[in-house]
Amino acid sequence: MEKNVFNNISKSEITHTESIKTLLDAYEINDPFIEGVGEFTNKDLSALYDQLTVYENLQRGSRNHLRAFVKNLNNYGEDYSPSYISKEEFNLIISGENEIGQGSSGNQDDGSGLSRGSGYKNIR
Repeated sequence: MEKNVFNNISKSEITHTESIKTLLDAYEINDPFIEGVGEFTNKDLSALYDQLTVYENLQRGSRNHLRAFVKNLNNYGEDYSPSYISKEEFNLIISGENEIGQGSSGNQDDGSGLSRGSGYKNIR
């Protein structure tokens, strides 16, 4: 059953991509996509992609740091209560796995301060 979900998502994304290509062709707009993740012929799109990737990596790093902080407090017998986020969001973050992401520079941050290999893993 789960495999069908991923196949449906994949087919849906192909349909969306083909629809965008049809619109680009109809309006005689050059396709800004280049083979490769985050590579665009349009410099504005490239810059936006870089900004969004950095922001996502900052969020991912913050979640990883929160997990590490709470884990260390728990190791000392201390509890932590969130002050700036809801208890629900806190629980969602704490229950997730450590996340790895790729930034525009190709470096990855797992929240440990050490760079890692390629690819990414996200809890959301």
